[in-house]
Amino acid sequence: MSNDKSLDEKLNPLEKMKKLSKNLVQSNLGLAYEDSQVIIKLEEGLMECMNCGWEIDSMLEDKEITPYEIDKMSSLIDEINFVTDRLGDNHKENARVMNKITETYRLLEKLVEEVKYTEDIEAGFGQTYSAVTKKGYAIYEDKYYEILNSVSDYLRKKKKTSGSEDISKLEREFVNIARILGKILDYISFNVLYIQPSHVISEFMNSLEVLKATIVPIFTLIKYDYYSTEIKEARIGLKQLYEEEEIKVGESIQIKGLFSRKKGIDELEELSEIFRSLD
Repeated sequence: MSNDKSLDEKLNPLEKMKKLSKNLVQSNLGLAYEDSQVIIKLEEGLMECMNCGWEIDSMLEDKEITPYEIDKMSSLIDEINFVTDRLGDNHKENARVMNKITETYRLLEKLVEEVKYTEDIEAGFGQTYSAVTKKGYAIYEDKYYEILNSVSDYLRKKKKTSGSEDISKLEREFVNIARILGKILDYISFNVLYIQPSHVISEFMNSLEVLKATIVPIFTLIKYDYYSTEIKEARIGLKQLYEEEEIKVGESIQIKGLFSRKKGIDELEELSEIFRSLD
């Protein structure tokens, strides 16, 4: 019986697509429990660091820093160091989970193809002509099928609980874009050029940007070895301030703005390579 079912799915990919897309839209899905917990801890740790970073930044805005503020900044940097050390202790699991998330993000990023097309031919001086090109959008059936399979394999059905369940922002955004992915089957035609993105394509692209912005802080935390170098430089800068050397605060306290800056997911490179180098 199972062999017959498997054969049927191979012979009828459209039926399988319908089943998978319906499951993404209607089921209560999420990440595996272990993965979900890893991301929650990463996001909570990052929020602690950001709060400390904002306090440091507000003190560094003053032209003159008091001894009390130096002591306060030192305590805040100690707290950041404690949190990032704690996160770094779970590096292998952090890397495993974020590597899979980023791998899936990269697939999702390839779903909507931007296609240049010629709208008109304009005559120039003499016998010269130039093409007027514009940008359109397309989703190819084989690519959709590949991504649909990958996302469906990654997500798990979750039991509904009576109480509120902790869920990370990253998981929430990931599940949201999975639902939009499921809806696409009913709202667009494959292998067709859209001169303007349809509503569901726009919804998907916007959701992808939100997912990207949610991945960035965690990505940079792991890529930069939990900011260990920046924290060391911040300690050196504070020591110099204690000794009242003539230095520029912005150059000494390298931790200024550290957790408020968005560093590049544009260079999302091959994240697996980065993670392996940090093992």
